[in-house]
Amino acid sequence: MALSIQIRGAGTAYTSVAAAKTADDLAKAANPSSAGGWTVTAATKDDLTSGVLTDLATNRSSIGSIAVNGANKLVLTGDQVKAYKDVVLKLSDASLVVTDTGAELGSENYSSLDAVYTKIFSINVTGNANVPIEYRDYQASSHEQALETLIDAGSTGGMAIANFSGNSTALTALLGDADVKTITMKDGIANLTANKAAILLAGNASQIATGSVKVYDTLANINTDAAKTLITDLGTKVSAVVIKISAADITAANVLTTKAAFDALPDAIKAKSSIEITGSAAYIVKNAADITSLGDRVSSIEGTGASIANLSALSSLRSKFTSISITDTAANIAKNTALADAVTSWTSAKISGIKISAVPSSADLTKIRTAAGSIAISVSDTSANINKDLALTNSVIGANSSNLASIDVKDGTVLKKAVMKMSNDQYNSLKDKLTGQNTFNLSAVAYIDSAALDSNASVVNYSVKDAYSSISANLSTLLARSKVLSVAVANATVANMTTINTAYAALSAADKLKFKSVSVTDTSANLLSTTANIVNLKTLSANKLVTSINATDAAIDKITSLTAVSKVADIKVLDTDENFRLASNAKLIADKKVTGFSLTGVVKARLTGGTNLLPDYLGNSKITSISVSDDATNIKGSSNRTIMNNAKISSITANSTLIADIAELSATTGNDAYLNPVSINVSDSWANIKTWVTAQATDNAKVKSLNIVRP
Repeated sequence: MALSIQIRGAGTAYTSVAAAKTADDLAKAANPSSAGGWTVTAATKDDLTSGVLTDLATNRSSIGSIAVNGANKLVLTGDQVKAYKDVVLKLSDASLVVTDTGAELGSENYSSLDAVYTKIFSINVTGNANVPIEYRDYQASSHEQALETLIDAGSTGGMAIANFSGNSTALTALLGDADVKTITMKDGIANLTANKAAILLAGNASQIATGSVKVYDTLANINTDAAKTLITDLGTKVSAVVIKISAADITAANVLTTKAAFDALPDAIKAKSSIEITGSAAYIVKNAADITSLGDRVSSIEGTGASIANLSALSSLRSKFTSISITDTAANIAKNTALADAVTSWTSAKISGIKISAVPSSADLTKIRTAAGSIAISVSDTSANINKDLALTNSVIGANSSNLASIDVKDGTVLKKAVMKMSNDQYNSLKDKLTGQNTFNLSAVAYIDSAALDSNASVVNYSVKDAYSSISANLSTLLARSKVLSVAVANATVANMTTINTAYAALSAADKLKFKSVSVTDTSANLLSTTANIVNLKTLSANKLVTSINATDAAIDKITSLTAVSKVADIKVLDTDENFRLASNAKLIADKKVTGFSLTGVVKARLTGGTNLLPDYLGNSKITSISVSDDATNIKGSSNRTIMNNAKISSITANSTLIADIAELSATTGNDAYLNPVSINVSDSWANIKTWVTAQATDNAKVKSLNIVRP
């Protein structure tokens, strides 16, 4: 079975998936049956806090499944389901309860509910309100009937379908669905003509109420006798008649004709009528004078692709705009206070989105995000430029995937699609945001994700990189797949290399070309061993398959031997605090290949620094694990306990402990719990020790020694 990462108690320190994976890699490598990925087990639903969910989302490629213990289910709001969709999909069963208002369960969040439907146990709609959903999203749903059943079971409300547009068959289906409580319509003359009888049918009045119909069509279609009769017959069902005109068509040559046709409409229809102008900002600027001449006939303007300069040119029409999107270079948008001024004058409610026309710098994007506030931001660029950014360690798009509404790839076509190159983690973060005609070449794909990519038509090829435990039993299967470009093994141990060398020797010439590299991670003791049946460091370094070597649990005095080998890329030190503090070791521990320290025998005073220039070990990012050993007086008590429960602390040894303090130091539940392992060495009088031992019904495993102190 897969290894488990246990989340320890609600609201407590949490060891991240990444940290737990690093700490247990060797154990996993020795357990090939763990190839299904990590199993994350939450003690209760409350353990899956937003911080933990974010960490799980970041490390989702390493996770096979997530199980929530106990009868309680994971409870999320609509927004949280959208934010943590990839985490929810890892749940081992239908253990999700969604609780929110009807408004928050609809709109953009409804598609996320549809995506995770198989993981939903129930949906609770607070206030028994209807769930609003655009008809286009309702149509796109794969589980709309099943979701309706869950929503209906969790409230007396149902579905409120907005902006229906369709033929009589589509409307009949909606009207026949008992879970659809209300329908508003925004449609053209042709469909409204076909649906006239159903709209006016008395039996449908509760679903299609007075004012539920908006006529939305061209002036030519609305200005026919048949259309005028239809609108008159629909009577009070019609709330508005919107005449849609492209900004490109509002020219001096036809504006007079438009005015005359509008003014000639029957008074009852004209009273409900208005003109909606849509189009690019460039056309709106070009035809601004003619648009202005239409006066109050124009109720709204929807503009797209406005540059920062366009916004100034359109200021006289600003009151008519219901939405405008901005498209410009990052330099123009981020220049001085340009965007902040635009948001102030146009308001964030009218600015529908900001598109940056090339991958911005991190500084420009930060400035734009600050000025934009809640306005959606997207980036548009060529595949070459986007790929170049994604390949960087400090990728702007990669670091801001959650902050970008979309990434538009400009150069792909149906006949020649753009080739996007990225890691599998980047693909998982960006696949729902990348627009355009794209195919994908993925790197660093985990074995558990590879099978799904074989059936994904948009993924042309991919390279696998995973732990030895995941790949060892599946190497021939991977190499046989046509989409696999290469296979790289990570976290192999010294002992694993015998199996790897044998497997490599048996491969065909073509498969040997695919088997690119092995990264070895093992203890310093194993790497430096000269035992006959274990490959030593020099032999390992000479192996052409081995591209990097990572040493763990290295004593400080072994650093020189390890750094002498060029393939050694990373060293994690395990040594005493005393050796760590020796001045003679300062140069060794400062070596750039040394990236982390696990220290033993650390006293409490060195954890948080303070007076007398003591070090701050908890604040030192290179110190990743600390084994504390100190007198009980420095460990017990609420203020000390808070420090001792830090996730960096791997174990605690309480020395010179009095019998009276055993109970406090042994606590594992409640507010007084010590969450990290505690060992207790008692030093007390014979009388106190004898009384305590006699009273013990069961062994206290935390007590390691009893030392009698004579008066």
